[in-house]
Amino acid sequence: MYLPRICAASRRAAAGLLYSAVFHAALILALGLWLLPGESSYHGPALSATLQPADEPQPLERAVVLPAPQSVPSLLASSALGGHDLPAAHVPITVPVLVMMEEPAGGWFGPVEDAELGPSDQLGEGGADPGASSAEFLGTRLEGTSFVFIVDMSGSMRGQRFVRAKNELRRAIASLHTDQSYYVIFFSDNALPMPAPGLVSPTPENLRLLEKWLRRVDCGGDTNPLAALELAIDLAPHAIYMLSDGEFDPRIPKLIARRQPTRPIPIHTIGFVSREGEPMLRELAVDSGGSYRFVP
Repeated sequence: MYLPRICAASRRAAAGLLYSAVFHAALILALGLWLLPGESSYHGPALSATLQPADEPQPLERAVVLPAPQSVPSLLASSALGGHDLPAAHVPITVPVLVMMEEPAGGWFGPVEDAELGPSDQLGEGGADPGASSAEFLGTRLEGTSFVFIVDMSGSMRGQRFVRAKNELRRAIASLHTDQSYYVIFFSDNALPMPAPGLVSPTPENLRLLEKWLRRVDCGGDTNPLAALELAIDLAPHAIYMLSDGEFDPRIPKLIARRQPTRPIPIHTIGFVSREGEPMLRELAVDSGGSYRFVP
């Protein structure tokens, strides 16, 4: 008696499932048709997105590489030296640079007490009359109207040697005529040029500034006159006067000779106290038409 009831219930459940499936299928179809691409009423800017990998590496900035010091072969290959090569050598000549020493407190031309100086350590008024006798530097006569003085300030000059050298430099410059001009370059590992734009006349003001600078220059380092000699040649004076007490690279005279192959500026050299650098100083003088003198 229960069998007809069970069959009726099963038929009703199946019908319910069928109606549910049809309803959901119709709903899905309607949503699909609504989402299909079509003309939209939205007229604003299009939206877009781009996927990028996380932590994408950024390009590196170009590194600034400082050039290494030039050696003699690379320097001689420049147009200024005609592209000639020196004989092969195991150790290249380091080409120094022109530098200004660290400015002391108060500046190069700051106040300095006269008590710091000895009785012979000051420049006079300078500017001798044109008719006065010719000036000289440690016994070498100054010939011409424009001069560059190159003075060794390496470590071996420390003490009385340097005091004496600066005093002789003061005397030579103070005795220049009013129509003459000068420039001073010290050297050790590098060249230390006088803080002036070029050759200057021996006016009282110029001598005062020179004196204050001279009091602040001190010794240290090795002996390499190459940059000082090249700067002196570029200033085109009538003569160059160079003082040194030490040995330096024997290839430098050849380099300087090739730097001015025709009508060279005479380089008058002075071996000071020591004869260690005499062969190189003699060669510089002979090649340029200058003179060599040893001062004990």
